[in-house]
Amino acid sequence: MKLFRQLVQDAQKTLRDMSVTQRVAVTALVLTVSGWLVGAAWLGARGPSPAAGELPLPQTVPPGDLRAIEDALRKAGVAVTRYDPDEKAVFVAAGDRARATLALIQGDVANAGNIRPQDLNAMAANLSALGADAAELISVPMFLEFAAPYYLKIWEKYPGKRSLHNCGQNGHLLEAFRDVLGITDMNGFGFPTDRALLGEVFGGRVTMSGGPDPMLLLHGDRKTVIAEGISYIKTAGAKGGFILQPGGGAAAGTPHEAYTWLVEASKTAGD
Repeated sequence: MKLFRQLVQDAQKTLRDMSVTQRVAVTALVLTVSGWLVGAAWLGARGPSPAAGELPLPQTVPPGDLRAIEDALRKAGVAVTRYDPDEKAVFVAAGDRARATLALIQGDVANAGNIRPQDLNAMAANLSALGADAAELISVPMFLEFAAPYYLKIWEKYPGKRSLHNCGQNGHLLEAFRDVLGITDMNGFGFPTDRALLGEVFGGRVTMSGGPDPMLLLHGDRKTVIAEGISYIKTAGAKGGFILQPGGGAAAGTPHEAYTWLVEASKTAGD
């Protein structure tokens, strides 16, 4: 304690002998070093960062499920590089992450942390789903030159059903979506697109989902919403493969019963 008091007294004397500029410089240096020490302590408390070239899987995996995950990945030719019990994270080589995730989904490894079997199935169904929002703003030639080749590269790398989302006024692109991209599903078209044209181009060849203007659901009455829903079913969905839903999202404040009116439309469309 005596030594500590002596050090404090010496430091105070040194500071008194310094100019104002020197005191400011010393203070800045002390604060900087303190910041480094605090930052190092914080990073250390967080645990080790992922090593270069490895990534965590999206599933959280409790320790008790680790063996099942390792077995499923081993069958797919993927090795677990490490396991973080605090984060419940399984790490694999960065280049293996997509293959590992797909292996767990296709293998229906239901005990993969907090992902339920039905969630795994939904993820598998959407693995080849892409979006093209804003594509409606460009012409067909521009889309074919600047966008289509990159969608095709992705789908060639990850083959399977090709699902595409685009909820703008995309009537001029529908044939390109069908014939060039070869989509099998239009996942959520928007109300601005001509419903009859959707039925003509996609009917019987591409499954699709979409429907009325969300603002109609927000402000419309029961009779009007049901009539509009039936109209979509009998035009866009005339050849089947159609899911009725709001055409481009939901407006804040939409009453719950407005969605039940769409269900009513689906039930009564064949009457």
